[in-house]
Parts: sequence; C-alpha cells; structure tokens
Amino acid sequence: MLIVILLLIFVTNDLHSLQLEDWYKQNSGVVVRLNSVHFINKNIGWVCGHSGTILKTIDQGANWIAMQSGTVRDLNSIFFINSSIGFVGGNGVILQSNNGGESWKESYYEVGKMFNKVFFSDVNYGIAVGNSGLILRTTDGGNNWNYVESSVSRNLMDIYFVDKNNGWICGLFGVVLQTTNAGESWNVINSGTIRDLFSVHFVDKNNGWASGYRNTVVATTNGGKNWELMHTQGTSTFYSIFFTDLNNGWALGNEGFIYYSSDKGRNWDKVPNISGRFLFDIYFVGEYGWAVGDAGTIYHNHLVSSVQEIIAENLLIRYDYHNGGFLIEFENDSNFSSIYLYDIYGNRILAEHTIQRRGRQLFLQAKKPASGMYFYLIPSEKRIYKGKFLIH
Repeated sequence: MLIVILLLIFVTNDLHSLQLEDWYKQNSGVVVRLNSVHFINKNIGWVCGHSGTILKTIDQGANWIAMQSGTVRDLNSIFFINSSIGFVGGNGVILQSNNGGESWKESYYEVGKMFNKVFFSDVNYGIAVGNSGLILRTTDGGNNWNYVESSVSRNLMDIYFVDKNNGWICGLFGVVLQTTNAGESWNVINSGTIRDLFSVHFVDKNNGWASGYRNTVVATTNGGKNWELMHTQGTSTFYSIFFTDLNNGWALGNEGFIYYSSDKGRNWDKVPNISGRFLFDIYFVGEYGWAVGDAGTIYHNHLVSSVQEIIAENLLIRYDYHNGGFLIEFENDSNFSSIYLYDIYGNRILAEHTIQRRGRQLFLQAKKPASGMYFYLIPSEKRIYKGKFLIH
C-alpha cells in the first residue's frame, strides 16, 4: 500500500510537470505586441494589441481572424460581456462592439488619457482605469462614462470584480483600491508592498492575489483588508496573474516565461521551452488557458487538472530484447507523444518524448532496467493512461 501511495504522489507531481510543459504556440498571423486576451468560453475569444490590432477566434485559437477596429491606436485591454458585446481600452479611447468584434464604435474618447484596463460586471456596469489615478465608470452599458474619485495619483493598471458590487484595482507603488458598491466609490487599502503592481485576480470575495515588479506576489484571504507578501524571488516582473482555483495559479512577465504555483502563490515553477518574448496577459476558462505577448505571441494550454483524470486502461508494455527498447501495444489508436516510467518506489526511471510508431505499436529505444515491477504514465491528446508491467 505504501508503494502505491508513493507512486500516486510522484504521478501527481508529474501531472504538474505536464501542466507546465503543455503550452503550445499558436499562429496569430500578426507580429505586433499583444497586450490582452479574453475568452467567454473554451472556444470563443479575442486579443488586442498595438496599432489597433484586434483578433478573434471561434476554435480555441487554432485560427485567429483580424477584426476591423477602426483605429491605429495602441489597445491595452479587451473584455467581452457575452458573444456580442465587448469593450477595448487603449491610448485615449474606449471602443465598443455589439456584434462580436466584427465592427467597433467609439464609446469614450479623451486626448491624453491612457486606459490600461476595462472590466464589466454585467451589461450595464463597467469600470475603466488608467494613468494618474484615472477611474471612469458606466452604469448604462458604455453610453456614458463618468469620473470617479480614486484618491491616488499613481498609474492604475488592472481591475477585477467577483460580482456586481465587489471589486479591486491595483497600480504602481503598491496601490490597491477596493469597492463594495459597484465602483461608485473606492477605498485605498494597504497592500503590504511599495513595489509596482500590474495585475490583480480574485477567486471569490475573500481570496485574491496581486503581482508585479521583481516577481512580487501578495495575497489576501479576507477580501483585501490584509495582504501577505507571498513571493519576491527573481528580477523580472509579473505583468499578469490568474488563479484557476484557491491553490493553482499562473503568472507571466518580461522574462518571457510562464510560471505555475500549486500552493496558493508561495512557490512558482517556470514553464520550459517558452520563446523568451515578453508576455503581458494570461486568461483561463476552466482548464483552457491562453497567454499573449510581444511579436504576436500567443500560447495555449489545456490543463490536466488532477490525478482523477487519469484513465486506468490496460496497455501491453514489454521490453523488446531483440531491438533494445520498450514496445507498447494498444487496442485503440492514440496520439501518444511521451512516456514516463517509474520503479516501485515512485522514482522516475525514464521520460522520453521521441517515440517510433509502428502501426498500433509504439517503440522506445532504451536500456533494459533491472528485473521487477514498474509503472507507466502515458499522456495522449485527450487522456492519460497508467498501469503496471513486469520486466523479467
């Protein structure tokens, strides 16, 4: 029983590794900087960026289609309330679309203002924030925007609401603001840091995080009344942070890396094999995630969320002495790309990503391990197979 428990622990750790490694680059069709990404479900989403760029996908990002924004201004933030109604904020302008991004009209314009983020809690209530403490609010779906007092002069960078009434704003020099009345008024609260904060995200009314300069992460468990410094290791900046639940979160920044935490933001692991382009925004719908950045960069991830998603099906795996490697036979054709092998103590003895296909067989060149019982974990496109086998 102890051996099985140990194996499950190691397999669970490798599932986290698969989460880290399973980011795939998508073809955006553009080379400009992309600043913001937003999806309303796992299939339909939009990104925006410099020079008036707005892109839309209806197939999880397999294909991105350029939308006509009607402007060449740099766009910093995109938010869709549903499949039809969306808003974009940028250099001096807030744009609105009522047809899924096919066309855009001016919702607000003011020379010299920079809008860094727009967020709507429903079809009527929206907030836009920008430089020098700027907060605008609409209660009629963007027909009219009114100034709201922020009591700060720092640049405000991000907004997040968990419902119509409860929301937070973060900004430079550790600024955090909170509202409990749908953005009608805002209170300055102590974030516990003076470092610049670029992103804020909550999973409910109590639990939230903000991230920023030098990989800073601060967290609250009481709605922002108190914040704890969670992480400051590194020299880069976390431009965006997003938690899919209370424990599991993602962050990214100017080193071009994506980071993952499974312990509420205390420790972070780098995702390998990312391009190195600056990354500016990350967004998840359920287990589906996207990250965007410089030079038209878009990454996509479909998470393997837990060990319960492993499907225990019996595959035949044996050592082929004649050819010097492992032979894997399966009943149904599957898109296997890698294999992980463990001994009875949970030690990983093999992890390879180059597998030769021979019809309904896979072959992996490898030295023969010692005789005994071993376990396998094989991720495919839609599932993970696990089981045990003997080496004689």
